[in-house]
Amino acid sequence: MALKEKEGKQSQVSELKPWPSYIEDRLKLWDKLKEQYNNELANKILEPITVTFPDGKTTNAKAWQSTPYDVAKGIRFGTKPNFFYQYVFCTYN
Repeated sequence: MALKEKEGKQSQVSELKPWPSYIEDRLKLWDKLKEQYNNELANKILEPITVTFPDGKTTNAKAWQSTPYDVAKGIRFGTKPNFFYQYVFCTYN
């Protein structure tokens, strides 16, 4: 618990007990949506994809699994990268 100094006196700040009902409703909704997302992700096909950079270099990754960070780990930046951004362009045949 956090303590506040107020005119030489200490007062304790506590959390709400019990929580308001909307907090529990939101937590239940979050759990439901998270479970739906995890089920959808588990059913996706993790096929290999090729990532092409503006300079023409390519690297391999997996759809729905590889993150921009995973791709960036394979890039050699001079001494130290100042920033990294993601631009996604998808084509479907």
